[in-house]
Amino acid sequence: MHHVDTIIIGMGLAGCTMYWSLKQAGIKCLCIDPNIANTSSKVAAGMFNPIVGKRFTTAPNASELFVGAKKYYKGIEAMISEKIYFEMPLYMPFQNIAHQNDWSLKMPKLKEWIHDYSELEKTLLAKYDSEFGGFFVNKTGYVDSNLYVKSTFDYCRKNNELLIENIDYNKLNIETKTYNNYQAKNIIFCEGAAVVNNSFIKQKFLNLAKGQLLCGKSSSVLPKIIYNGKIYIIPTTENEFICGATYEWDYINNEPDEFGKNYLIEELNKVVRFEYTISDHKAAIRPTVIDRKPVVGNIADNIYILNGLGTKGVVLAPYLANLITENITNSSEISKEFSIDRFNNK
Repeated sequence: MHHVDTIIIGMGLAGCTMYWSLKQAGIKCLCIDPNIANTSSKVAAGMFNPIVGKRFTTAPNASELFVGAKKYYKGIEAMISEKIYFEMPLYMPFQNIAHQNDWSLKMPKLKEWIHDYSELEKTLLAKYDSEFGGFFVNKTGYVDSNLYVKSTFDYCRKNNELLIENIDYNKLNIETKTYNNYQAKNIIFCEGAAVVNNSFIKQKFLNLAKGQLLCGKSSSVLPKIIYNGKIYIIPTTENEFICGATYEWDYINNEPDEFGKNYLIEELNKVVRFEYTISDHKAAIRPTVIDRKPVVGNIADNIYILNGLGTKGVVLAPYLANLITENITNSSEISKEFSIDRFNNK
């Protein structure tokens, strides 16, 4: 029998961040994942933006979260020798006059996050339409979540900390905390959408949504600005970009389809002022929690879950993974706000 401190099941954004959080605390892990190409963490924009869409709201602890996330990803870059954290200004166009008026009321409370990029706006408007105007947000950007996951996989594999296989729940005993010939002190479920197949978790807390995005190539150099309106457009190189995303609650499979492609191209054509070609089309299933709050904490003694990180996942992941790490190492309490128990009667 091989002994490890913790078994992590699922190595998307949640599982990879859980791994690094525990590793930095000196905890030895075994990670289990089938390494499927089209998971939500690998097919994701990884965008971070403190201001939430139409209502112009921010999390109460947004400043702390964003500072912590930047420090975390910069540390990971040093570990994996890859650049995954990209800062760039973000432009949010107003959708109509009412949206513009709502902003004028909310703006005084959001000054920390707003920047006057008057010169940058000229650059942006040379490439994008913005009928009703908009505003720039700072401390924004994206994490290359696909490279983050891939590099973490490679790191785990080199250190003999990774099993690439579909988890067989019949071989998992949560009483003895064993899986095949491995025994652990803790088990952490970080399966994303695949948690619906987990026979040990009875609560139904996900409303799965299919998301599709496009990768494109511009005929000209793009400004290093994220456009975040009805669709997002993120420049990843001088003339390459990703565009998304769809939210499909009624879907047949997790494959890219013409509906998603046509929708995104139609919206892209309303916005851009440059010629482009589509180089790739991707799709995945998102683990969207019913009440839009993450699920974090204990489901039994030394059995944990980290799931449903949502659209702010790259910012929330380091903070939430640390909550579990602190509970394991220091018995620190995890807020009941995130507990899976809130779904016991649903």
